[in-house]
Amino acid sequence: VIPGTTDTAGASAGEVAQLAALMEAEDVRAIFIGQTAGQGMQNLAESLAEEIGGNVKIITLLTGSLAPEGQPGSTFLEYLRYNTDQIVSGLGE
Repeated sequence: VIPGTTDTAGASAGEVAQLAALMEAEDVRAIFIGQTAGQGMQNLAESLAEEIGGNVKIITLLTGSLAPEGQPGSTFLEYLRYNTDQIVSGLGE
C-alpha cells in the first residue's frame, strides 16, 4: 500500500479499500504516524480513517528530533514518555 517514501507516489483506491477492510476485520482503532511524515502518508492515514467510518484515531508520534524546549518531548526521556503515552492511549481506545 505504501509505494515509496516520497509524496510523489500514492496508494490506489483499491489498495486503500483492501487495507481498510483488513483494519476493520482486525478491529484496528489507531493509526500511528510520525510528525515528520510527508503529506502523502498523512493523506493515506486520513483516507483509511475515513474509509473505515471514523472509528479510527490518527495519533501523531514525535519522530526525527526532540520537541522544542518547553513542549512535551523536549528531552530524550520526555520524548520516550510522550510517544509511549501516545501509543498506550491509542491502543487503549
